[in-house]
Amino acid sequence: MAELSHPEENLLFPVFSADSQWLVTSTDDEGVQIWDGKTGQLRHQAHDEEEPFLATSFLPSGDLLLTSEEGAAQAMNPSDGSRQVMFNGAQIAAYVQGFSPDGRYFIGSYDNETHIYDASSGHKLADLPMEVVYPQKMIFSNDGSMVIGGKEDGTVMVLSVPDARLLNSFKAHDDRWAAQGLYTYDNRVLTVSEETLKLWDFKSGALLRDFNTGENLEFSRAIFSADGDSIYAATSKGLVLQFDALKTPSSWTLTEMFERGCEIIKPSPVSHYLIASPVLSLSLIHI
Repeated sequence: MAELSHPEENLLFPVFSADSQWLVTSTDDEGVQIWDGKTGQLRHQAHDEEEPFLATSFLPSGDLLLTSEEGAAQAMNPSDGSRQVMFNGAQIAAYVQGFSPDGRYFIGSYDNETHIYDASSGHKLADLPMEVVYPQKMIFSNDGSMVIGGKEDGTVMVLSVPDARLLNSFKAHDDRWAAQGLYTYDNRVLTVSEETLKLWDFKSGALLRDFNTGENLEFSRAIFSADGDSIYAATSKGLVLQFDALKTPSSWTLTEMFERGCEIIKPSPVSHYLIASPVLSLSLIHI
């Protein structure tokens, strides 16, 4: 396990590049940090005093997408830190959740609204339902044809891409954010709501697994492994648990323990690493 030495500020939106070579984090006041995705060494930093940028996603080209609170967008080369203005300087989204697998669309929010955008032009294509106002509560399906989002009342919504038609909805949790740990693989989606971790078929709304350990663990986030065979779940008590996603009942093992609860957990797309963050520290874990 490698500890990443970062500014003592709130960590925002850690994200791996598609090839897992780079790991990027943002902080409130210290801008963007680019790390080696395997060693955890800091490679570059980007900070603008007048218009701070956040790094929330990688572009299909491999460049890093930087966005500002005003909706401006820049593309940054993670190798040398060079940058160029995107979309002819037009305002798009202050926060970008991520791109569809084919790179044609992205989910972004601007001025308290969330939309589906055309990735080549930055044009807004569809408004997403106001019940799901946080883009971090939404994610593309693996084939890019759908967006899955969680509502505050515990409902999961499945919407078409790019026109945002409602295809399905189902109640995942009682009166809790259904997408606290929203993550998809094939037709499956994980939902997390404090004491409950569930696996669903999001096309049919069928419950596939209820990962009840019998412990009061207070789950905070959950992800699939790169091959979809395992599930890693972080808890507010500082544990990361590994579940077998294919067996019923599912076995679970303790992967790592921290002094404080894990607020962020992210997988590396093509290598055996994940990111876990106990409050204001960041750990790169080999799994």
